[in-house]
Amino acid sequence: MSKFRSIVLLSLTALLLSGCGSLFKTSCARPEDYAGAVDNKPLQIPVGLQGPDTRSALPVPALNEPERPRAAEEGCLDAPPRYAIPAPPPPRPEA
Repeated sequence: MSKFRSIVLLSLTALLLSGCGSLFKTSCARPEDYAGAVDNKPLQIPVGLQGPDTRSALPVPALNEPERPRAAEEGCLDAPPRYAIPAPPPPRPEA
């Protein structure tokens, strides 16, 4: 009986603690998360080898304006936005 009780208690504890992560989440990203990011050096191809074909590569434009502050109700960018196709309105009865 005590082994069953221990298993139930352990399961209940694990279940309760699994939801605690969302209680302490205050912000999506902090500036220091990516403030020290730097670009890598260009790829150096050893002599005798051919480099990758970059003719159809997508160029990443430079970002010249600051990031827009996000409101708390907008949510994090980690999760996709809610997407739903609105239902069409019901037909109006003809008089």
